[in-house]
Amino acid sequence: MVLYSANNTPMINGTVEGFLRTPSNERYLIQATTDFLRWTTIATNDAIGSIIRFLDTDAPSNPQRFYRAVLFDAGGQFGAITQLAGGQVQFSFSGLAGRSYVIEASTNLTHWEAVGTNVGGSGPQFFNQGAPGLPYRFFRLVSQP
Repeated sequence: MVLYSANNTPMINGTVEGFLRTPSNERYLIQATTDFLRWTTIATNDAIGSIIRFLDTDAPSNPQRFYRAVLFDAGGQFGAITQLAGGQVQFSFSGLAGRSYVIEASTNLTHWEAVGTNVGGSGPQFFNQGAPGLPYRFFRLVSQP
């Protein structure tokens, strides 16, 4: 989710105080960029009403900076990861109760494929049968609303 920024005002020391309009009562990662390609998280904030206030103390070292708020779902976390005989992988994860999580895998961190879906809240186990024969594989959780 990319949201517009408004009232981004530099302070005397160059730090920027900014405000972003967001849906109410959600937690967001506040991210900054200079080129719209590489985004850096500068804060994690909760929306008070429909406004998030943030400070960018790194703003003075950048000639221009753009901001966005990305909905933060801290619910999905990997637990124990075990490589089984034959190269198969088994792991557990925790998530927000009732929320669906797509488990994705990649061999190069660029191209991802869905390899399973689980619902958070019960500490489900995931068993990946597609891993044997690969020298390495990366996994991530993608929260589904």
